Amino acid sequence: LVEGITLKEYIERQGRLSVEQVLNFTLQIAAGIEVAHDNHIIHRDIKPQNIIVSRNGTLKVTDFGIARAATSNTISPTAMGSVHYISPEQARGGFSDERSDIYSLGITIFEMLTGRVPYEGDNNVAVALMHIQDEMISPRAYYPDIPVSLEKIIFKCTQKRAERRYLTANALIADLKKVAANPYGNIEVGVMAAAYNNGPTVMMTEEELNAIKYGASQKPVAESPLQVPEMNGQRDVNSRMDDIMGNDRYEDAPQTGGRMSSAGRSEENDDDIDIDDDMSLDPKLERAVMIGGIIVAVIVCIFIMIGINKITGWFKFGGGDSTVSTADSTDSADSTEISVKMISVVGLTQEEAEIKLKGANIDFYTVQFVESDEVEAGTVISQSVNEGQMVSPSDNLVITVSSGKESIPVPNVVGKLSEEAANELVEAGFETQFAYEYSDDVEKDHVISTNPEAGTNAPAGSKIIITVSNGKEYVEAVVPDLKNMTKKEAKAALEDAGLQLGEVTEEYSDTVKKGKVIRQSTSPNTTVNKGNKVDITISLGPEEKTVTYTASFAGEIVNSGYTFAEGETATVKLVFKYDGGKVSYTLLEGSYEGGAFPINVGKVQDISGLAKDKGEISLTVISSTGQDISASFSASGVSITYKEVTE
Repeated sequence: LVEGITLKEYIERQGRLSVEQVLNFTLQIAAGIEVAHDNHIIHRDIKPQNIIVSRNGTLKVTDFGIARAATSNTISPTAMGSVHYISPEQARGGFSDERSDIYSLGITIFEMLTGRVPYEGDNNVAVALMHIQDEMISPRAYYPDIPVSLEKIIFKCTQKRAERRYLTANALIADLKKVAANPYGNIEVGVMAAAYNNGPTVMMTEEELNAIKYGASQKPVAESPLQVPEMNGQRDVNSRMDDIMGNDRYEDAPQTGGRMSSAGRSEENDDDIDIDDDMSLDPKLERAVMIGGIIVAVIVCIFIMIGINKITGWFKFGGGDSTVSTADSTDSADSTEISVKMISVVGLTQEEAEIKLKGANIDFYTVQFVESDEVEAGTVISQSVNEGQMVSPSDNLVITVSSGKESIPVPNVVGKLSEEAANELVEAGFETQFAYEYSDDVEKDHVISTNPEAGTNAPAGSKIIITVSNGKEYVEAVVPDLKNMTKKEAKAALEDAGLQLGEVTEEYSDTVKKGKVIRQSTSPNTTVNKGNKVDITISLGPEEKTVTYTASFAGEIVNSGYTFAEGETATVKLVFKYDGGKVSYTLLEGSYEGGAFPINVGKVQDISGLAKDKGEISLTVISSTGQDISASFSASGVSITYKEVTE
């Protein structure tokens, strides 16, 4: 189980990735491809859908469903990579090797940087043709912020001719590391070998076009030059497909009723080109298979007859080349020793050699191992009996297998920084590869262990796996809703979720009861690392407050019917009383001439610091003759406004 999402899903969620992240991801993918290539395996379907991004950012290259051995000469037209990432040689049905994986990785880098693939078409065959013929648009045409050095790497990876690409994943990794060290510097990377012609694009031949339709192993059926229609100076892919795949041009081509329509377009919108349903078997290949089957049948019959003869002795064979020799004609059957013709197993792996020897009925041999700086470990160096000579159990047949280069001790780098450890191992004569694990004991980026272990011997130049610590493993947890819980309840809820109670503070609240949670530092339903702390704030209840009031007055004192004599004046007194008359304030007091009314009360200053918000107005008007004329004056227009003040 590899937990995580595919790189395709990651790109769909994140959009185009940053340059730093693309370099990090590409180095990891290239390292994975390098391991496969070092073990002589060609993936043949590198694409974001087959790359897993784990939670800690580690990438895994997966799905070797159509991979093949690099040494195999067998080309299967049914095993082709996904059309948007397919190399030109795979699209033609030609021979694919390590450089095919590098092409597909180049397309993947393009997609990580731009969020899109470079070639889009109406159907799978149209896209395949673009990989073969069309120039790829520069990723900087979409996003000029992409470093030129990284663009050069993409262009080298995606060259139409395989010999102009990176020859190995290791060479690609070397250039990627240069760019990672100085992304926007003037770095010499992506240097390509000179092209074999002057054309900027390698045009596909008619034979290659036919190979797309009828299979890589079939000879082309047409010999006249391919006519490609022009539209406004550019080739139209759909028209081109009509010419390429039309029935009238290939009347002799086999019709197998696969998924290709008569116009040659795919009837299913599938990312992978499935040629098995569309193509018929090459007639020459079919004849070869038939002849091979007959030969195998004859050989099987011969072995059956030999077996029967051993049991029954029906047949007698004479002559000096007899495969059965007897020391004396009078010896018993037990003295008979079988001799067989020796085969060559030099250059094969030990496993391959043992299979081949068993198939030749040679199981009487011993294996010895010798160190070799020239022959890869596990490969047969020599055999004690030459190919073609007769060999029997008494001949002491010895197969010599390489144990690799001279063994040297592995230095102890446990606990050191990964970069320092790698440098020390390289200086000791080894190659290195990193693996990563979580560790509660070893600090992040420091070495946990090596394989082979420190102190043991390993062949010089062999690869040492350095296991580096990712630090403590953090498991995700969902933060519960703690609002209105008590402190004890909140702590229990957090522990149930795998979290811890952090700092607890208190404050007054008019809405949350005393002793209950008002708020928490991390929002409910948020995903965090297991073991994280969550702070809470507990309510102290409503705060006790001192409330006072300020009274404001407005309005007029109006004469409602009193007639002043000439020269008569009046004394006016306006009093504000509250708390049952226990407290009073004189608002207005003075002598006024009769003609001076109305009196504007709004000019009176506000009264603050009142304990209550209830009071009344009292008006007294005394004439200059000493007569109380208050009844003739109105204070009902005077209003009181209270303002609450909290301290």
